[in-house]
Amino acid sequence: PCPVCSFLTLVSVWASLPGIANMIRTWLDEEWAPLEAHQQLGQAAANAYRKCRKEGQEDMGSLVLGLASELLTFNYRETFTDAFEVSNKVVEMLMMRSGVEVCCTTSADKARLERFSSQGSQQG
Repeated sequence: PCPVCSFLTLVSVWASLPGIANMIRTWLDEEWAPLEAHQQLGQAAANAYRKCRKEGQEDMGSLVLGLASELLTFNYRETFTDAFEVSNKVVEMLMMRSGVEVCCTTSADKARLERFSSQGSQQG
């Protein structure tokens, strides 16, 4: 696979899990309104990501489809989103965190990532 497509080592996968859960929750809370379902969906996305990576999925296409497949069972009734939108957001976020230029991101996505990056560097 191309370097952009498989950019995370398995070690960094585990470090990414809390960030995935928090970024999905924050994204949905800021887009709509803070809801418990957003936190649950963020955790489900992190768990799905962990499972996909443990199964050897590394390239972006496989991750998007694998995440979406894993997330299909989540009850989206309160979230105003769906499995494919969440899986795309996870992969976009990880690519942006890795310094990859991502098409079609918003200024809100970039600002959210900057906030999370600065919080991580202050905590580390």
